[in-house]
Amino acid sequence: MQTPAYECPIEPHYVAPFVHYLPRRVQKRMLRYFTPWGLLQKPQRQQIEEAVDTTRLLRRREMEELFRDCTIITEWLVKGIPKSYVALRQEQGVKG
Repeated sequence: MQTPAYECPIEPHYVAPFVHYLPRRVQKRMLRYFTPWGLLQKPQRQQIEEAVDTTRLLRRREMEELFRDCTIITEWLVKGIPKSYVALRQEQGVKG
């Protein structure tokens, strides 16, 4: 399972820098007029609210807690800035 990293400064769903660090009410205002998604698709207020209310990026610690029996691998945007996390589970009894 793969998920975007909260620590990455670019929010991948909206292709916007830093927006996911802001309070949700500010995100909702910014998404419509200051992101490629908002400018190109011109989403309605309900679409924006649903997107913000159902999108949440995970930190590495959260991935480790959710997938305790997996190895968590970090993909890097650049050195020191994670892009995403991948949870890998080795199947028992599978020979590679």
